[in-house]
Amino acid sequence: MNHTSHATGIAMTKAPSRKPAAAQPPEPPQTPTRVHIGIVQAVGVPLLALVPAVALTGLLGERQGHVRSVSAGGVSLQVDYPAVQRFRTLRELGITVRNEGDTTLPMTTLQIDHSYLGAFTRVETTPAVEEVTPEHHEVPLGALPPGEARRVVATLEGDKYGRHAGRVRLVAQPGSDVAVDVATVVLP
Repeated sequence: MNHTSHATGIAMTKAPSRKPAAAQPPEPPQTPTRVHIGIVQAVGVPLLALVPAVALTGLLGERQGHVRSVSAGGVSLQVDYPAVQRFRTLRELGITVRNEGDTTLPMTTLQIDHSYLGAFTRVETTPAVEEVTPEHHEVPLGALPPGEARRVVATLEGDKYGRHAGRVRLVAQPGSDVAVDVATVVLP
C-alpha cells in the first residue's frame, strides 16, 4: 500500500503488518443452569429466618416466672423469679412466706440453693443472707405468727449464659417444710 503526501512531496510506503489478526476467544460451553441446595442450607436458611420472627413475638425477651406451693402445715411459699434474663442485667427474685395455719411457727429459715445463686455475679438479699454452705444460702426469718408473712428480695445479675436451676425451701417446724423449683435462662 502506497501513500503519497502532497504537501511535502515525500512518498511513503507502509509495509504490510506481519501480525496475524487477533483471534477471537472461543465461546463458553453451554451448561444447564441448576441450583444445588444441601441439607444444611435447606434446614439452616429457614431457621435463620425464624429467629427474627420469634424475637418479634417477645419469646426471646425477659420474662418473670411465678410459682406457689403450700405445705401440709399451712405454710405457703410464693416465688417470683426471672425466668428469662439478659446478660449483665439486674433482676429480682422475690420470695413471700405466709403462715396460713392456726399456730405460730417458732423458727423459720429460708434456704436458696447455692447451685442457683452461685450462677449470678452480684447477689444482694434483703434481709441479708446469714449463712452460706456448699449446698445453700440461709436467711433466718424468725417466728411466724398465724396470718403473717415475711418477704425476701434478692437482686441478681446474670453473667453466665445458659440455664441455671435450683430450689427455694422454707424450713419450719416438722410437717411445715415447703419447697419450689426455680430456673432462670440468661441470654446474651
